[in-house]
Amino acid sequence: MGLCLGKSKSSGKADKSTVKSMNNKVLLEKLIASSNGNYNPIRDFSFQELTTATNNYDRERIIIQESGYILYKGVLNARAVSILKFGENYNSDNQYKFCFNNIVFGSQMSHKNILKLIGCCLETQIPILVFESIELGTLADRIYRRRRHNFEPLPFRNRLKVAMELANAVAYLHAGFARPIIFMSATPWRIFFDEQNVAKLSDFSLSVSIPEGETHVDVQIAGTRGYIAPEVLLEAKCNEKYDVHSFGMLLLDLLTGQKITSFCRDKRLGVENYLWDLLKKYVEENGLNEMVDPMMIEEGLCPRKEQLLQAYLDFAFKCVSESPEERPTMIDVAKQLRQMYLSWIKSFSVFLSSILIDHPQTLEKLISSFNGKRKPILSFSAEELKIATNNYDLQRVKTQGFVYQLYTAFLHGRPVSVMKFQNNDKYDAYEWCLKNIVFASQMSHSNILMLIGCCLETQIPVLVFESVSSGILANYIHGPRPSHFEPYLLTHRLKIAMEIANALAYPHVGFPRPTVFKNIKLSSILFDEDHVAKLFDFSLAESIPDGETHIKDAIPIGIMGFVATKYGHVWD
Repeated sequence: MGLCLGKSKSSGKADKSTVKSMNNKVLLEKLIASSNGNYNPIRDFSFQELTTATNNYDRERIIIQESGYILYKGVLNARAVSILKFGENYNSDNQYKFCFNNIVFGSQMSHKNILKLIGCCLETQIPILVFESIELGTLADRIYRRRRHNFEPLPFRNRLKVAMELANAVAYLHAGFARPIIFMSATPWRIFFDEQNVAKLSDFSLSVSIPEGETHVDVQIAGTRGYIAPEVLLEAKCNEKYDVHSFGMLLLDLLTGQKITSFCRDKRLGVENYLWDLLKKYVEENGLNEMVDPMMIEEGLCPRKEQLLQAYLDFAFKCVSESPEERPTMIDVAKQLRQMYLSWIKSFSVFLSSILIDHPQTLEKLISSFNGKRKPILSFSAEELKIATNNYDLQRVKTQGFVYQLYTAFLHGRPVSVMKFQNNDKYDAYEWCLKNIVFASQMSHSNILMLIGCCLETQIPVLVFESVSSGILANYIHGPRPSHFEPYLLTHRLKIAMEIANALAYPHVGFPRPTVFKNIKLSSILFDEDHVAKLFDFSLAESIPDGETHIKDAIPIGIMGFVATKYGHVWD
C-alpha cells in the first residue's frame, strides 16, 4: 500500500516549499528502506490547519510535555485528534531523527493497541505529527498520579487486561514484520488511553529494526533508567529481548503502583544493586503484600488472587532476568498474561456464582466493583427509573412473572427494559432479583438479554436490561395473536429454536461451574427490535458445585410441563 500524501494548501512561501520538498525526499527514502514499500496511507496537513486545530498551540490543550516534544489535543474537520510537535531548539538532530522514526514505524502499524498515525505536516523544519485522539491520560497517570489528578484507578482485573493487550502489541512488533521492530520505549509514560479506555502504545522515537540476516542491532544507550536492558549498557547492541526486559519492568510498575526505580536503592549500602536481585530480596524480607499496590489489597484478597499475584510477580522477575537468554519471548509473555487474565475472569465468575448475598450493602459492594464507564453494569437512581417508566405505568408492561413486571422505558434517550420485583407470600423476590444480577452480569451472548445496570435504592433492587420492543415468543405462537404480530413460519421457528438452544448451552459450557437455567418457557424468550430472540430471567438459575454432577436438594419449581418429570419426584 502506498503512502498517500495529498496536496497541501499553498502557503505562498518558498521556504515552506523547500522544507517540504526536502522532508518528502527524506521520508520516502526512509519508508522504502524500512518497510520495502509496505505502509499505510497517511494524510498531509498544512501548517495553518494544525495551528487552527490546536488554537495556535494553546497550552491549555497540552496532554503531555516531555523534554523533546509536546502532545496537544486538537480538532481537525470536526474530529478529535492528538498533535505531536517536536521542540526545534532541543537537540534538533535527534528530534529530526525521532520524528521520522515515528512516521516510518507508525505508518506501518495496524493494531488496536498501538496509537494510530493519521498524518503529518511536512512544511516545518521538523514535521508535526497527527495521531488518533487520546482523552484519558497515560498509564503513569493511572498508577502514579491518580490521587493528585483524580484519575480513575485501575483494579487488578483491568491491570491484567492492559498488560495482556500491550504484550500483544509488542509481540506484534517482533513477529508481524519481515524485520523485527524493537520498540525500546515500553514505559508507563508511553501508554495512553483513548475515550473508550483502550490502552495505546505510542512513541517510536527510539525504535529500531533488526537488519536482515542479523540477530542483533547496534543501538545508542538511551531511554528511561531502570528500563534499559543490562546488555545494552555492556555492549550497545540488543535484540527483541530488550523489549521483554522493559516490559517486565512495566509489569512491576503495574503491580506496585510505584515507579519501580524507587525500589532500586539499597539504603543500607547506599549503592544501587541490579534490580532483579534487589526486588527478590525485598519480597523475601517484606512479603508480597508489602510490594503490591495498596489499592489492589483494598479490593480484597482471596487465596486465588494471592496465587495469581505471586505467579504474576514470578513471571515479571523472569522477564527482567539479567541474562537475555533466560527471558521469555514477547509471544510467550502475551500467552502467559492471557492465561492469567482468563484465569482471573473465570475465578471471579465462580465467586459471583457462588456468593450468598443477604444484605443490600454487600450487594452494593459487588455492583460498585463494576460501576462506571465500560464496566459490565451501571448504577441508576430510583428517580431515574421512575421517570423512565412514567411512574411504572401499567400500559408499559411488556411481560410479567411470578414476582416481577418488565416495563418498556427510556433512559437518557435510549430504549431499555426495566424489571421491577415485588414480594409475595409464596416466593422470595429478593433472592430471585439477586440471582438475576449475579448470573446475568456474567453473560456475554447475543441470545441472552443483556443486563445494563440496576438501582440499589429500593428494598428490592430494580434491574435495567437492553430493550425488547418486539414482544415475547408466547405472543407469536399462542392465540389469539394481536393483529400487529406476524405469524412465525417454520424457518423462523427453527432459527429461534437453534438460537435459544445455543443460549442455553452457553451457561453449561462457558463457565468453570455449569449454570442450569431452570426457567425455560415461552414468556422467558423475548425479541429485540431486530427480532433477535433473547433468553431472559435467571430467577431460578443455579450453578453445579465444584466436583459434583448434580445440584442437590434442588426445588422442582417452574411452569407445569416445563419441569423435567424426574425432578418432580426426586429433589436432585
